[in-house]
Amino acid sequence: MKHFIYFTILAFLLSCGEVSSNHNNQKQVEKNIPDQESWNTEIIISASGQKKANIYTNHLRKYNKLDKILMDDSVHATFYDSLGRESSQLFSNRARVNRKNNNIYAAGDVVVKSDSGVTLYADSLRFLNEVDLILSDAPVTFITKQEDTLNGTSFQSNVKLQNWKLSEPTGVTPRNLQKKLKKDGQK
Repeated sequence: MKHFIYFTILAFLLSCGEVSSNHNNQKQVEKNIPDQESWNTEIIISASGQKKANIYTNHLRKYNKLDKILMDDSVHATFYDSLGRESSQLFSNRARVNRKNNNIYAAGDVVVKSDSGVTLYADSLRFLNEVDLILSDAPVTFITKQEDTLNGTSFQSNVKLQNWKLSEPTGVTPRNLQKKLKKDGQK
């Protein structure tokens, strides 16, 4: 009888531990449950009533407590200039929007193409909504309208990919600059 009581108490204590453990696991899972989830979705980013970007994604999760929107399946964003005209397109594997300031962080095979014919490739970048800047602290490749290929360690530009800064630039050009330099030197 004594063994039966010990066995019963031991079984009870072990089962309480499992309930407690399961309860903690459930809380952990609930922390990662989005408040809203949608598929094939479009969101609009604006500032002071002006449309800054349309973002399309195959899968979106919204977390109210974190003030974050996560997009994790094929992101396509269209950016607009101050006159409301399309100025560039962004493509990435995933993106995150900070709902407090509508800044966008894109990652995974990021490509930005401007309407003026330049293209930026990066592993990740940020769009700062309030100042209309695209920034990347990751290595980038920038291809100009003249098909010059520039590589750098970081990048900064407006949404039109004009007035850009590239840190530690290296690159190649398909243009024959030697002939042009000799010709300009002879004049």
